[in-house]
Amino acid sequence: MKIIFIIFLIFLLFLITLLIIPLKLQFFYDKDETQNTASIYLKYGFVTKKLSGKDKKESGSENGEKTKEEKSVSFENKKKKIDSAITFFNETKGTISDILEYISKKSIEVEEITFISDFGFENAMHTGIFTGLYNGIVYSVLGLIHHHLLLKNMEVKLNPNFQKPCFIIHSKCILKIKTVHTIIIAFGVLKLWKKWKKEGRN
Repeated sequence: MKIIFIIFLIFLLFLITLLIIPLKLQFFYDKDETQNTASIYLKYGFVTKKLSGKDKKESGSENGEKTKEEKSVSFENKKKKIDSAITFFNETKGTISDILEYISKKSIEVEEITFISDFGFENAMHTGIFTGLYNGIVYSVLGLIHHHLLLKNMEVKLNPNFQKPCFIIHSKCILKIKTVHTIIIAFGVLKLWKKWKKEGRN
């Protein structure tokens, strides 16, 4: 009986240790004129596992080279996506706040947020208009995060390019999470993702 109790105690201590060791979730997203790259890594102790990764090449002509129209960055297309993101943010701000509130109470840390983007259109006026919209949505999201969480490191650079059309994004987010809370947070994030996909936003 004593041996069974000792084995059970050791197993319990081992399980508690596993739950105490924090997880690190690393999110990466990079976009340029030729492809999108998104990946998620899970780091647990000394082990790092790639949970998902997706490389998506932008469509081009049949011979693999982009036409002049494809090379140009469409202001209407980008503005439509920004407007959609703003609408989605306003509609789900309450849910996002609830998730962040839970995160803050459970001592989940944001180790790093990086968002660097270079953008520009053929029409300088369009670049100026987009700059205002882009700054508005990016800093609204970061402001909401900052309101609930203490960010250790944050780097944001939105660089309008009035010389040539381009749209480039480099972003990274690293979260340190206690293992026991990951399931609850995952359900909250899944709820947002389903709403985004249901309404056809991409």
